[in-house]
Amino acid sequence: GEFFKENENFSYSDQAFIKNYAFYKIKHFIYLRFFEEYADKKRIFPPEIKGIIRDIFVLFVHGESRTEADELISTHLPELKAKHNELFISVKFHFKRFEEDIKRRSPLKKQLYVLNSYAREIVDLWLDQYSDSFVSSLMQGFNLKPQFSLRVNLQKNSVDELRKKLEESGIFSVPSVISPNVLNLRNPVQLNIFENKELKNGDFLIQDESEVVLNQLHYSVPKELILDLNPTNGNFFISYALDSHHRCNLHAICHNNFEVHSLINKIKPLKLTRFEIKKVESNLELYQEYSNRADTVFVRPNSLGLGRLKSEPDRKWNISRHYLSKVYDQQQKQLAIGAKLIKSGGKLIYISDSFNKMENESAISRFLVRHTDFSIETKFSLQPSSLRKAITPEHYIKIHPKDFPFNSYFAAILRKA
Repeated sequence: GEFFKENENFSYSDQAFIKNYAFYKIKHFIYLRFFEEYADKKRIFPPEIKGIIRDIFVLFVHGESRTEADELISTHLPELKAKHNELFISVKFHFKRFEEDIKRRSPLKKQLYVLNSYAREIVDLWLDQYSDSFVSSLMQGFNLKPQFSLRVNLQKNSVDELRKKLEESGIFSVPSVISPNVLNLRNPVQLNIFENKELKNGDFLIQDESEVVLNQLHYSVPKELILDLNPTNGNFFISYALDSHHRCNLHAICHNNFEVHSLINKIKPLKLTRFEIKKVESNLELYQEYSNRADTVFVRPNSLGLGRLKSEPDRKWNISRHYLSKVYDQQQKQLAIGAKLIKSGGKLIYISDSFNKMENESAISRFLVRHTDFSIETKFSLQPSSLRKAITPEHYIKIHPKDFPFNSYFAAILRKA
């Protein structure tokens, strides 16, 4: 992010290409390094063909299907396909032996670290909170390919109309089986989606489908006042405004001019009405305006973002212990602020894009100890029925990365007495 701020000449498509290229390089690096050490130690391949082995490894073995690998090789390294088929078979055979060797000889932490390409800080963090098998399942889920989704603006076109428009640009999609107003791209490598005229016209949003699913957590009614304390954190609230059909009063709380301008630029092509952007420079100003007035408050504070590892795998390398405690404190402050704005009978909806108990279940527990006038809402549902497994026995919403093809979220609905 800092790189692109300093170098403003990159288009969205250039940024997407560079990020994806860097992410996959990071993902393969540790795995490849250990495999090379294993091959060198056992003297499996002669040193002069190490470069070819690396190409085969990255293209074939780690995270790519045979069909995709064939396409990549045909495009970028056709000489490999023509000359080195036997070498590919040999690399794949020894790669399986290498995996078995790690599983047999290495302690659990090293297995998870090497076989799933994760930073030790995350392995330690998750093993402190979850069982060994659950952590392994979690990592495998986050290593699956993410789904690239478009949230259709039904005020401008239907789902079928947008599909036809996109196909004219060579962008192919299928309707989601979970959300009726979402299209999932069949060819997400089409980077020109960021320059698409329909996107600029406000016909759709590029949005993770899990955010669309979470819009179900509250069905607004006419004249209801709904606040979002973090409106620039994703497209969640904009999507909620589209779903609400303008029947309620939505206020996005911004704290500086940058947030205001960023949000204005996002909603301008959508032509949303009854969507107000409020700039407040202090909590005192916020309390004077909204204290005990809001029917619903969405709290979506900054987090470690570990639920976004499918689409943003570089997050696994950017965790620091110092940042952990800072994030926890900020989340509690945001919850406390939201609690003061809600009137009796209103809802506080907490949403975290992380898979970390300290930011999720523990954060809610700490809040409830300090705010005894709040309790966890138990009467809600998610549609279709396939989403019901995301609701835990404690009435939290927890989207597991292996169960669903989109990013993972935690959410809790808290009602004020």
